[in-house]
Amino acid sequence: MSVLTLECIPSNRYALVEGTSSIKVLVRVRSEGESAGARLPLNVALTLDRSTSMYEEDKLDYVKAAACEMIDELGETDTLALVDFGSDVNVSIAATPVKDKEKLKETVRGLRAKGATNLYDALKAGANEVRKNLAPNQVSRILLLTDGEATEGVTEDDVITQAAEDLWGTSISVTTLGVGRDYPEDFLAAVASAAGGNHYYISSKEDCDRIFREELASLASIVAKEVSLTVTTPEDVTSRIVNKGYKPEASDGSVKIRLDDLERGKTAEVVFDLRTGGRPKGEFLLATVELGYDDAAGGTGRGSAKEEIVVQFTAQPAEVRAGINKDVLRVWEEVEAWERTEEIVGAVKDGKKDAEAAAGELKDLVKTLMEKKSKKAGDIKAIATTILDKGGVDEHLGKTVVMEARKAHKAAKDTMS
Repeated sequence: MSVLTLECIPSNRYALVEGTSSIKVLVRVRSEGESAGARLPLNVALTLDRSTSMYEEDKLDYVKAAACEMIDELGETDTLALVDFGSDVNVSIAATPVKDKEKLKETVRGLRAKGATNLYDALKAGANEVRKNLAPNQVSRILLLTDGEATEGVTEDDVITQAAEDLWGTSISVTTLGVGRDYPEDFLAAVASAAGGNHYYISSKEDCDRIFREELASLASIVAKEVSLTVTTPEDVTSRIVNKGYKPEASDGSVKIRLDDLERGKTAEVVFDLRTGGRPKGEFLLATVELGYDDAAGGTGRGSAKEEIVVQFTAQPAEVRAGINKDVLRVWEEVEAWERTEEIVGAVKDGKKDAEAAAGELKDLVKTLMEKKSKKAGDIKAIATTILDKGGVDEHLGKTVVMEARKAHKAAKDTMS
């Protein structure tokens, strides 16, 4: 049995013989439940900001407590490194099997806040530790936690993001955890997106405990790595990926994207927009979608699947109207709505749009989503209401929207039975 399955659903099986047609294709990459394999060993570099600002609001204390709880949940087949950083970067625990848990936790508890924020060198140090035990039959990830922007060493956002993307190219992913209300959410979300990891906003001790558990559960459930989708079209058909956060590679009539590692019981959804001009009546092969992945849990090597998107060109508008798949259009509208919501909230935060205008635009998105019977309408309506009540966007709302928008674009959903 394949660890992943591929399903491609067009927004319409019909297109008109005249004019330009836009066909949205919902691609679902599904991992089934218990049959998808056993837990992989983890190879983790816990990379913690201990700059002076982490002393405020007891942030470092509750981060250390959550880290100790995570250590308790790791097994002897897992490997852990601890990198802590302020102005300097220190490898407090070199990559080691998780055996003497009390000793590991004692080191974590001994961290003290001091210095500025040297994110770049900390990321490099975490990567060096992970590389010591890099292997295909494990999950290798850096957990990068900080409460502020880079202020020491290399501080350019694009350089740090590129460094994270380069790590993803060597099968090392990066999850970012922003603590408090002063970290740059757009930057940390971009780092995670470029490096195949998750992005979290930690606003309290309770958040911290829950998020560490959530991330560990995510890592322990990964069953497929190096997951890719390739969409190949004829010369006169164009393809565009709707989901923000992926970096398409285009060549010779095809577009390829790499998906995040996929967990057991999860489904990744990606929407492509295919556009073509009019054609004679009859069937036409609009695109071929190919899935490739490494069966990390089952150890069966490289897996693949392929589906063809075939459209019937017709002169009858009634056939086109009857052929609409409302579920595909709903998912497309949800992805587009979250991207627009993130843009609107960012504009208010930057002083480029007032609260009333922003709320009005968000309510228009809500109306569209309600027409599509989307459950996401309530989430965006709540954001519009908060902006009106507060007269703007505070740090908490801004960070929450960035985190939720990234989930809408890239996070896998529970596989429906």
